[in-house]
This record gives sequence, structure tokens and C-alpha cells, in this order.
Amino acid sequence: MSQILTKLRQIMKAKEIHWYVLPRTDEHQSEYICECDKRVQYASGFSGTNALSLISLDEAYLWTDGRYFIQA
Repeated sequence: MSQILTKLRQIMKAKEIHWYVLPRTDEHQSEYICECDKRVQYASGFSGTNALSLISLDEAYLWTDGRYFIQA
């Protein structure tokens, strides 16, 4: 497990957050986003242009489309 997920889960546990939804988008829901908005890539390493992460205290999921099957 990555250090980033470990830290995120520590914060989630402290704040009693059971699930965290992390979309790969910015506030404008753009497909091409700035480096500072690449939260999914930071948390999971996935760098495709379409993704959604769902993180719990025990599990982490990533959804994307068929273009990124191998990378996912």
C-alpha cells in the first residue's frame, strides 16, 4: 500500500470518514486538467484522462473506460 493511501486513511479514520470519492476532474469538470488537480494520479499513480476513485478504510477502487484497461 502506498504511503499516500496510508496517510489518507489515517486522516479519514481521525475524521470518521468511511468512504472518499475522488474524481479525476477540476472544478470545471475539464478532461485536461492542471498538475495541481491531478488528485487521482497522486493517490493511485493512474495518469489517464478519465477516472474515478473510491477509497475506504480497507479498500480502494478505480473506474475508467476501455482506453485505459492495461494501465488501470
